[in-house]
Amino acid sequence: MNEKISVVVPVYKTEKYLYDSVQSLLAQTYQNLDIILVDDGSPDRCGEICDRLATQDARIRVLHKSNGGVSRARFDGIYQASGEYVAFIDSDDTVDPEYIETLYHAMHEFSADVATCGHRVKNADGSIVERFCFSTGNICLSNKEALRRMLYDDCCSLSLCCKLYRTAWLRDIPPSDLILGEDSYVCLRYFLKCRRTAHTGACCYTYYQREDSAVHANAGVKFYDYVHLYDLLLDEFQREAPECMRAYENRLVENNFTAFLKLCSDPAATPEMIGHIAENIKKYKDDILKDKQSHLRTKAACLLSSFGMKTVDRVYSLLSHFK
Repeated sequence: MNEKISVVVPVYKTEKYLYDSVQSLLAQTYQNLDIILVDDGSPDRCGEICDRLATQDARIRVLHKSNGGVSRARFDGIYQASGEYVAFIDSDDTVDPEYIETLYHAMHEFSADVATCGHRVKNADGSIVERFCFSTGNICLSNKEALRRMLYDDCCSLSLCCKLYRTAWLRDIPPSDLILGEDSYVCLRYFLKCRRTAHTGACCYTYYQREDSAVHANAGVKFYDYVHLYDLLLDEFQREAPECMRAYENRLVENNFTAFLKLCSDPAATPEMIGHIAENIKKYKDDILKDKQSHLRTKAACLLSSFGMKTVDRVYSLLSHFK
């Protein structure tokens, strides 16, 4: 088997990293690739670099568009994909030479609908700060078990990267207007469709942690998207995956606490936003406290919220001074 695989790379303000990122794709052991660089109206030299890279390898195509955000950029790439399968890489990250081959072989080994690999996190100084590999070898999970474990951070991340997807299935998912959490939105909706998920024991993706990345650079109020995300998919999960609802509620509460702590320091946050988060946490906290798989930090935050959300803010503000 040597089916064509498309790799979509959304590109925006990453001129320092883009060349190395694309070179890691050109070095893949799996050669039948369709590499789509989506220049999302980047104001730096990214568009020029994309065009120059396209002259070096016929597998590279460049799509220039006006800025519409990473979600739209990814979907524009998906709609242009000519491969049976699609993988993603961010334009400031790199992948090991066996990235695509590992995912492709795992998907076919188990006749799966999606395949995943682990990732490592690298600081600007080159040091590896974290490594996330969720199994020691290739395993296959049912879609509901994969969803449940993913929501508990126990089998793979909710990033669109580190995975191989069926192109046609991705095209069935409508793009969202989320700025943060858009990849989780697509990932969760895709996994709801899956029958089997292949997880590999390989760690093939390197995420570079930098202060000017999209998550670090966004204002606190943008983190409200993480609240909206889990509200948006709640009915669909209740209908399609009721056995995963405890895990879903756990992730919903975790993201509400994350958004709350960001919003507390942002003057643009409204009382309605804060009130909505407080109601969500109040609604689910008792179930979280009974959940043996819920993280200790989440249970601690739920206990603190019993004394009011201002107490949560004060305690976490104090703790931040000791980091």
